[in-house]
Amino acid sequence: MSQQSTVHPATSKVLIAGFVATIVITLMMYFGAPMMTGKPMDIAGELARMIGMPWMVGMAIHFVLGTVVFSLAYARVAVRFLPGGAAVRGLLWGLLLWLVAMLMMSPMMGKGLFMGGMQAAAASLVGHLAFGLTLGLIVGWPKSHLA
Repeated sequence: MSQQSTVHPATSKVLIAGFVATIVITLMMYFGAPMMTGKPMDIAGELARMIGMPWMVGMAIHFVLGTVVFSLAYARVAVRFLPGGAAVRGLLWGLLLWLVAMLMMSPMMGKGLFMGGMQAAAASLVGHLAFGLTLGLIVGWPKSHLA
């Protein structure tokens, strides 16, 4: 009897994809967001303030979350449940991360739901979609085989 299972991409590929995607969202926050909001989105500063640590610690946390946590969660769990090809799955993952950020992280940072305004929420959405798309395209399609 055959059973279909998903073959996960190599961990090194997923981590590289997560690192590149984290660079993309970081560039969007610091250089793209000002075009939409008039100021950069300083996620490293916000994370650092939440835990009472220096800015560099906040940036390290940001990169660990994007490179390791969110990329491995995508490749090992989410990719099984999200519909569509690599680009669509990545975009859906970015949208899901954005919703979590807007409903949980934004209030924790004292900004209220959806960062307290449409412009900041939209800028964050663009960044998260860019993260997800980059991650999805580099990780690629899940491969299936019959066991």
